[in-house]
Order: sequence, then C-alpha cells, then structure tokens
Amino acid sequence: MVTFSDCMTLLLCFFVILMTFSSFDDAALSRLAGSFDYRAVDSPTDIKRTIKDSVVPPRPRQMDRTQVGSEQPAEELLKSIKNPRKPLNIAFTDAYRDKKLFHIASGSLFWGNGSSFVQSGRDRLRMIASFMTLVPCQVVIAEIPGAEESEAALDRGLERAWSVMDYFTVQAALPAKRFHISATHGQAPERFAGQAVMEITLLAGSVYE
Repeated sequence: MVTFSDCMTLLLCFFVILMTFSSFDDAALSRLAGSFDYRAVDSPTDIKRTIKDSVVPPRPRQMDRTQVGSEQPAEELLKSIKNPRKPLNIAFTDAYRDKKLFHIASGSLFWGNGSSFVQSGRDRLRMIASFMTLVPCQVVIAEIPGAEESEAALDRGLERAWSVMDYFTVQAALPAKRFHISATHGQAPERFAGQAVMEITLLAGSVYE
C-alpha cells in the first residue's frame, strides 16, 4: 500500500533528479542572457506619453452651465448655523434622591493617625469636589470611628473632618458656607468593619432647609 508520505517522497526525488541532470546548451544560455539585457521602454519612438494618454481624442461633451450650484457657489444662500452645546445642568433628582453619601476609609486618606493627606486621598477628594462643583448642595463631614471609641478618637475625627473641609474650601475653591462639620455620624458600611471611615454627606437644598 502506497501512502501519501511515499508519494511525496517519490515526487521530491523526481524533482531532484530533474534539476540535477537538466542543462542548457550555449545557444540557449546566450538567448536567455540577451533577454535580460533588453530594457523595456514605453514607446519605440521618442515621444513620451503617460499611461493615461489615449490615441483616440475624447468626444466633446456639452456642458450645461448653471448660474448657481456646485460650479457657481451661491454665497447669498449660505447661512451660518450655530448649534451651541447645551449647558450641563444636573438636577438634584439626577444626582441623588435626597442625599448622597461618600464613605472613604480614613486609612486611605490620611497618614497614620494624623490629619495629613496622602496623594491618593487628595485624588479622591478632587473627584468629589468636581462633582460638588456641578451640583450645588450642602455638605456635612464627619468621621465614623472604628473599633476604638474614645475621646481621643472623637477629637481626631473632628480634626480630620476639618482637614477635609479645608481642602474643599481652599484647594477646590468651593464656597465655605456650604460645608459643615458634625460629631454625629451614621452607620459605616459592612466592608469597613473595624475601620475609621470618613463620611461625606451631600444634602439637597430642600432636605437641608
């Protein structure tokens, strides 16, 4: 039984033998060499033409010239179109129902047990400040203490809340009358169990009043 591999082997051997024993005589080699010496030209004459040139002249076409249109721009018919972008106006109902809470772990905002911001904390506060720029609201800032419930933790929370308010009013240049610091706080989400959490509450004007 002859397999496909055997056929390929025999075919390869055939081509090797053919190329080994085949040759050209001197006359055939000279003709082949002469064909490579001939340089192809565009035309046997000295007149140089491009490929686009045609021997047959084009037929004359009757052109229907119009007074207005694509050939003669009608400038008096042109009208400037102004379609300015609508101002971004976010309603309270689009942003939140009555209030919006931001919970950020204090460890990701401040260095250690102090009130100095880390760079990633500044970046988070900058994004919140951009949101508050578009949505006028009243802001209440408080820190939810973690496992430690003491007078020192309360004082540290007030100091940190003041630092956050100072960032919004000084660095972000938001009106100071919109911000308030509170010693009371809500319930921290379960994902922050045992951690001190900074709570930033945005209140709609109707709710705050």
